[in-house]
Amino acid sequence: MPIRNRFRQIELIGTGGFGKVWLCRRKTDDALLAMKELSLPHDGDAIRRFVREVRILSSLDHPNIVRVLYRQLNVAPYIYVMPFYRRSLAQELPPLAGDESRIQPIVERILDGLEYAHAQGVIHRDLKPQNILMNSDSDVVISDFGLGRQFDAESTRQTQTGYSLGSPLYMAPEQMENAKSADHRSDIFGFGRLLYELFTGSLSIAPMDFSSVPAPIAVIIRRCTQANPAGRYESIADLKKAWRLLSDDAAKASQAEELETLLADLSAGSATEQQKVQRLIELLAPSSPG
Repeated sequence: MPIRNRFRQIELIGTGGFGKVWLCRRKTDDALLAMKELSLPHDGDAIRRFVREVRILSSLDHPNIVRVLYRQLNVAPYIYVMPFYRRSLAQELPPLAGDESRIQPIVERILDGLEYAHAQGVIHRDLKPQNILMNSDSDVVISDFGLGRQFDAESTRQTQTGYSLGSPLYMAPEQMENAKSADHRSDIFGFGRLLYELFTGSLSIAPMDFSSVPAPIAVIIRRCTQANPAGRYESIADLKKAWRLLSDDAAKASQAEELETLLADLSAGSATEQQKVQRLIELLAPSSPG
C-alpha cells in the first residue's frame, strides 16, 4: 500500500523549498503524525538531498533526534512520516528568551542529540531554532538534516568544493567559504549562535552584544563562535562539561542577587508578603546545616 494511503491528511503545517509538511492521522490508530513530502518537479540534486536526509535520520536512534516512522524513497512522491511536534524553538522564542530555568533543559537535550549524531559520524550543518522541534521543554528533537553530512566518501563527493550551504546567521566562517570543509565544529559554532539567541531573543549580522547575557554563558558563546575552528570546543562532550559547570555558576549568581534583594527589602520593611518570606527561606535552605 502506498504510504500516503495509510494516513488522512488534516492540514498543511509547513512549506519550504523542499516541499510541504502535512499534519495527518494514521488510519490504524488515529495517531497524530507529520508527513514531509518533496514537491515535484524537482531536479535530481534536490531529490538526492531529500533521500540523503531520510537515510541519515533513519540511521539515527536517539530521543533528541526526530525519528523516521515511514518512508517512500524509491518512487515519487518522495515522503517520510515523523512524530508530530507542536512547535519549533523559533516559534517559542518570544516567551522563552532569557528565561534560564527554561533554557537549561532545552539546551541539555540539543547537546545530547548533537553528541549522539557526531558519535555516529553525522554533522547537521544547519542548526537553528527553526530546526529544533518541541512539545515541551523536556520533549525536544533536532530535525531537518537536509544539509546533514556523513563522514564518508559518497557524501563528501556530493558537496562541491567552494559551495556554501546553511543559514547565514548561524553558519561558521569555514562553512560559508566551503561547505565541504565543515566538520563537527561547524555545529558547535551554530550552537553558540543559537544559544546567544536564546538569551537575547534576537540574532542579526551585527556583532553579538553580551551585555544581556549572563557572564558565564557569554564565555561559552564566545568559545563556540571563534572564527578559527581550532579555537572552539573540540567536541560536544567538552561543550557539555563547560555548559553544566558555567550554567550552574550562572544560576548560583542569579540566586545570590535575588537573595541580596530580598534581604534588603526585608530590612527596609518594604517586603513583608508571605510569598517573599517563603522565597527567602527557599534560597537559604540549601545552605542550612542538615
